[in-house]
Amino acid sequence: MAQKNSTSRKRIAEMMEILRITQADIVKRTGIPKSTLSNYLSGKRTPDQEHLSVLSDPYGINPAWLMGYDTVMYFADIPRPFNSGSEFEAEWEKLGGGKHPINLSDHERMVILSYRAADELDRLAVQRILKIETKKDATLDA
Repeated sequence: MAQKNSTSRKRIAEMMEILRITQADIVKRTGIPKSTLSNYLSGKRTPDQEHLSVLSDPYGINPAWLMGYDTVMYFADIPRPFNSGSEFEAEWEKLGGGKHPINLSDHERMVILSYRAADELDRLAVQRILKIETKKDATLDA
């Protein structure tokens, strides 16, 4: 079970930073009043389940992540299970595959597959989280 290691206040701020959106953007897209959003960001109030859904849905954010749980931020990042090793290998090859110089665990391969399938904005978010300096080098975009 996922552990809670953050707060909604921190996660909303983190979401805004990663997506490069402002309070005004959120208010416009979700209809949540600016004063309510300000209260969430200041920690005066915590969003209820309905507002968590309203905040997360337009951006594809996992509400559990927004609540502060240690889980994936985006629904699209939840890896689908593979029924067999050969199914995994077929997907791996479809996305560029190749032989690795190191032995990767299934989890590491799934992380790589998810990264390769991500759009540029999601890749930048991952790079920020992992504090990877990008220089448009082939090892990151392979």
